[in-house]
Amino acid sequence: MKTVVLVGGASASGKSTFTSLLNSNVKGSIKYRRVQAFFDYAELKKISKEETFKYVNSQNADDWFLKVCQTNDYVISDIHYAVQMDRNFKTDNIGANIYQEYVPTISSSLINRLLDSDIRVIAVHMYCSNNTLLERAVIRNKEGKRELRAVSLKDVELQTTAERKEWINISNISGVEVVELDSELYSPLRLVEQFHKLTNQFCNKVLIKKKN
Repeated sequence: MKTVVLVGGASASGKSTFTSLLNSNVKGSIKYRRVQAFFDYAELKKISKEETFKYVNSQNADDWFLKVCQTNDYVISDIHYAVQMDRNFKTDNIGANIYQEYVPTISSSLINRLLDSDIRVIAVHMYCSNNTLLERAVIRNKEGKRELRAVSLKDVELQTTAERKEWINISNISGVEVVELDSELYSPLRLVEQFHKLTNQFCNKVLIKKKN
């Protein structure tokens, strides 16, 4: 059975580190963000990057993402379960309205299409304390690694609440497997081990690379 692992959570919750480590740990796996489907579809249709979101809609992206999941054995997708559209892809959030509405990025329709295609869907929620999320975000920004996505503790609180709400909505869809991982309490390697144990794949030598 083919598998897609959705890895979501607030900014600085450890998604990128976890997905990269999981990718290196699972044979034949690929990393593919659902948002990348917008750009890949646009490239196919010869639409410029600047006009991608003008001419490519969510249905186009879902169709492309589904195709990726149907043609690859194990897809790991680093996502946000919820975003504020006016702030998405912005590099400077200073002065932004932190109270604008969050909208889901993964529809129940897409999840059901994946399940109907006999694809195993695992929804992971990465989390840690709001204080730690803000501290990590500030440190990464100072190091020049990432833009400052959260501008205050309240901003972080609103984001974590929205992310978890949409993860729960996906979790309530019949057939979806769910995993919640604490990136504050455990190291990235330990989180990958927990993930494999919780999804009954830890000892599957067909998928999991042997340790050196």
